[in-house]
Amino acid sequence: MTSRIPKVIPKDGKVWRLTKESWEALTPFDSDPNVAISKLVALLKQAPTPANPTEAGACRFDEGNIKKIVKETMEEVIAPFTGTGG
Repeated sequence: MTSRIPKVIPKDGKVWRLTKESWEALTPFDSDPNVAISKLVALLKQAPTPANPTEAGACRFDEGNIKKIVKETMEEVIAPFTGTGG
């Protein structure tokens, strides 16, 4: 897909070069991609952040669980080469 350039270029000369899919995703917010992206950023800033990290949309990264999974997987992979596993 080729990028589109808006018909109206702002005075500062900054323009977003967008794919057709991105352009179509932004058009419901505004015909000018610069204004549409500004509106989306403003909406994201207003969105409430969850107080509980286990709520939907929050990061659920558990470092302890990842360490456990990696350790178990490494032991399974290395066991045949060390003679300790079946």
